[in-house]
Amino acid sequence: MEGLYSLLPAPAIVTQESDPAAYKVLTSFWAAQLNLSPKAIVSPPDVKTLAKTIQYLYSHTELDFAFRGRGYSSLPTKDVLVSLHNLDEFTYDPDKQTITVGAGQSWMTVYEALERLAPNYTVVGARTPSVSVGGTVVTAGFSWLSGKFGCISDPQNMIDCEVVKYDGSVVWASTEPALLWAIRGGGGGYGAITKIIFQLHPISRSIYYGTVIAPMSALTEVTHRISEFSTSTTVDPGVSAFMFIQREKFRAMHESNESKGDGDVLVFQLFDLNGETHGRQAFSWALELPGAKDFTREGSMLDVIKIQDRVSDLIGTSRQNWATIIVPEFSVSQIQHSAQWFKDLGTHGNSIAQNTYMIYELFCTKDSPTPAQLSWPGPRGCKHMLVIGLGCDLNAADEVIQRAQELAQSAPSYLMGDDPRITPTPNAIEEWSDLSKIYGDNYKDLLKLRLKYDPKRRFKGSIKITQS
Repeated sequence: MEGLYSLLPAPAIVTQESDPAAYKVLTSFWAAQLNLSPKAIVSPPDVKTLAKTIQYLYSHTELDFAFRGRGYSSLPTKDVLVSLHNLDEFTYDPDKQTITVGAGQSWMTVYEALERLAPNYTVVGARTPSVSVGGTVVTAGFSWLSGKFGCISDPQNMIDCEVVKYDGSVVWASTEPALLWAIRGGGGGYGAITKIIFQLHPISRSIYYGTVIAPMSALTEVTHRISEFSTSTTVDPGVSAFMFIQREKFRAMHESNESKGDGDVLVFQLFDLNGETHGRQAFSWALELPGAKDFTREGSMLDVIKIQDRVSDLIGTSRQNWATIIVPEFSVSQIQHSAQWFKDLGTHGNSIAQNTYMIYELFCTKDSPTPAQLSWPGPRGCKHMLVIGLGCDLNAADEVIQRAQELAQSAPSYLMGDDPRITPTPNAIEEWSDLSKIYGDNYKDLLKLRLKYDPKRRFKGSIKITQS
């Protein structure tokens, strides 16, 4: 540990003793169990210092270390957490209509900068504004714009990125095409991404968006309307929607406080690039539900992103396990079955029931036009996702923790069946995830590249190296 003090200025090294408040923030993870209370957090102020830090940790120590963007998809470590939050560059090229973005900053800062510098353009970025830019690239990245433009890491959106390799060398990934291919959804572990070049796309400033809240009594009617919507072949690619079956705790996942105290309700987040007239027609199935409250309106992409600007309030508040899959459609029976499963979680105890959320995400992704350029081959004919965060209290007993994990592991096939088109997502990988099902024929090549770019097996990534 002493060697770090010779590489970094003192303020760039935080311990629980030196700055308890900063330590608490920088060791917060979406899934609280990933906080192993590392001995120190280091926050290199620039790429040059980061490169020296990585080379030192990798080649001259046996310290366990991992990288952290904003804590949503970061991996745990017991010794040194390398925070990338100081990598906050932002430059705009109006001739090429591209931006270069520091990998450690949040998507909110990116959208705010675009609002100032290029208000008629947007980037395919995360829907949750508090997540980090770099973390979404290595996990494919889903956006409000993915139905139209694809995932964040797709070549038409993410052009290139700068990477610090294990030996401290700094390269643009495009100079090593296999590296760029691996980074496009490959789960990390190939080095530290420092900055990324994104292509911008023209965007309307009159996007239809917002929240509709309906009573749980409308669920029977919703199942038929959602199913019909999900199987439609005429939905515009600029249209997408979320449906939450909401627990009180997870109100911060959306903008509206109107449901406070109402218990379990149905919450819809609606999005239509084509404006309010088109949106009200596209989403008439939600707007006309019995007892529905309409909080939709028109605004800019920055306004849209702010729908989820309080999600960060939930980080580190529960133990969480992912159970997320991409699906071809939602049948009436699947929606009824999954909604009933969710409502019955209380049979497993209040700790699990109150710390679990379920989201039906409709028309949130599409097949990539260039799958050979991606390490994650994409949704393969599916347009929707079922997202489940299976959680429990921070101080839950061991048997409750184990039960939550068992439920998360079994939920996808139990709820949606064994349709071979249904696949797990690269942004929600757990210890039990079948990586060969996620990456298909690319899995073996990714293993080889993990070994190439991590020969001592020191980096952490979704794809773990186990070969001797």
